[in-house]
Parts: sequence; structure tokens; C-alpha cells
Amino acid sequence: ASFVFLGGSLVPVDSRAAFGQNLVEPLAQGAPIFFGPHMSRWDEIVTPMTALYPGLRISGAGDLARGILELDGTPELVGRIRALARRLVQERGGGLREQVAFIRKLATGGAQR
Repeated sequence: ASFVFLGGSLVPVDSRAAFGQNLVEPLAQGAPIFFGPHMSRWDEIVTPMTALYPGLRISGAGDLARGILELDGTPELVGRIRALARRLVQERGGGLREQVAFIRKLATGGAQR
């Protein structure tokens, strides 16, 4: 995808409110990710992303449209966002590896719930 929008981040969707959707997959692909205000679980990722381009954090359709149009017309900024996204995945890959290992244990019956 050229750009990704995490729709579940616009409203708190579970009892742990404000954790937002998982952004690891699109981040690993280097895609610029637009997200709403409910991303507190991902602060260590969204903070550097919004420092580079604050328009990634949106509050509705108008913000999303403006952000996409702006990035579509600024390929050098998109390149910097993609590079940062890939760097963040590399730097924080240990957590992702731990999550995958845990899921594998659950799937094979090797971990307690």
C-alpha cells in the first residue's frame, strides 16, 4: 500500500481503551501510517513518526485526506517516513520476535494462558 490508515485508532475499542491497533505489519513494510488519537500503547513508535510528519496523527476524514494529498505530492518526505518506519522495526524487533514466539507456544499448546 502507498499509505495505511488504522481505523480502529480513532475510537477506544476495548476495555484497555486507547491502546490502538497494531501497527507493526504496515510499519515493517515501510508504509506511512495514518492513525487516530488512541495509540498510547505505541508511543515509542508514533512519537518519532509524528516528529517527522505530524500529519500522520489524524482526527477524522478531513485530516486523512489532507495528509494523503500532502504526502502524495512530497515523495522525498514519504521516503524519509519509509526509512524511519523500517529503522523503528529493526530497533524494536526484539519485542516482535517475543510476540511471535509466544503465539507459537500457544498454537502448539506449550504456554499457559
